[in-house]
Order: sequence, then C-alpha cells, then structure tokens
Amino acid sequence: MSTMFAFLVGKKISLRQRLIMQESLNQFSIGGLVRLAKYILIFTAVIEIVGAVILFFYWQRIYSPLQALYMAVFHSISAFCNAGFSLFSDSIMHYKGDLVIN
Repeated sequence: MSTMFAFLVGKKISLRQRLIMQESLNQFSIGGLVRLAKYILIFTAVIEIVGAVILFFYWQRIYSPLQALYMAVFHSISAFCNAGFSLFSDSIMHYKGDLVIN
C-alpha cells in the first residue's frame, strides 16, 4: 500500500519494490503496474468518498456537521475495508433496519 501511495505523490520506487508489487497484484509485466496501482487507489478513494457523502447527509440531521463528517468518513473507510470498527457502543445495530446505513 505504501508503494502505491508513493506512485500517487510522484516518488520514484526501486525495481525491487516494483517486483514485489508485481507479485502481490498478480501481474505478469511491470509495464502496466503503475497504471493498475493508480486505478486501484482511485477506485478505492471514489467508493469511500461516495459512502462518506451519503453517510454525511444522513447523519447531519442528527449530529453537528463536523461530527457527522468525522463519523461518515470513519464508517465509510471501515466498511470498505471490512474492518468492523464503529464509533457507536452497539456497533451499528441501532441502524440494523435502516436502508441508508445498510
């Protein structure tokens, strides 16, 4: 993941790092590796941002805008990574029947 982040900020990576990344992403050539890494990072960011925006507009009715933003970003990333972390004491069981949250 840190190697992929280095791509985004324009930092050069070594051949060894490229080979490790090539193996972890199951690629046969190094040529398309940079493009694939950027695609994965952009796709991940877009999905997490869309989730955070939906949750923000849902929770801004209940919480302050800053708190709603924090909770939305946290839960969006946690859900995408399937981490299972939550800021609520009962996880998100309070929202178990809610279509927006689910």
